[in-house]
Amino acid sequence: MAVRALRQCDESMLDCVYALEAASYPSNEAATREGMRMRLLRAAPFFRLLLLADLSLPAAAMPAGELPGGVAGFVNGTLVAEGGLRKESMHEHAPEGTTLCIHSVVVHPSLRRRGVARAMLQAYLQQVATDQPQVNRVELLCKENNVGLYSSCGFVLQGVSPVNHGSSPWLAMSRTLP
Repeated sequence: MAVRALRQCDESMLDCVYALEAASYPSNEAATREGMRMRLLRAAPFFRLLLLADLSLPAAAMPAGELPGGVAGFVNGTLVAEGGLRKESMHEHAPEGTTLCIHSVVVHPSLRRRGVARAMLQAYLQQVATDQPQVNRVELLCKENNVGLYSSCGFVLQGVSPVNHGSSPWLAMSRTLP
């Protein structure tokens, strides 16, 4: 599995990525369209798309049917200046920040459980390390079933997050960037 490129998202793709977000999280946990638009406009360098055309998959593994906008997945986040990931940082972006808070790592349902999320997140982290040298820490929240995925990308479990978002607890994970 290889990701050839992650592309910067632009506003023309907002409906595609929002539909994928809404289909991937319960309604009380998914970002709103306006929240995603804010991240896209204020934190554009941290909103990246994986298009199917940029994913190296064997022909037999290609999804049946079309993916809206050709979007195989996306990762988005915002920077915080201090204090790490907290409820307020879910709705803010501090351009001078050194901690990146990842808000969504989403892969189209037809491509899940094939290593796409891991490859996409690894490419994203490498791109951030290269293009955004001020970022020295990355934090995220996840559900227990995704701890293995994030651990395989260098994240360390910090424990139950104080951020209460949705109906079940979230776990906090973090890692440093080289």
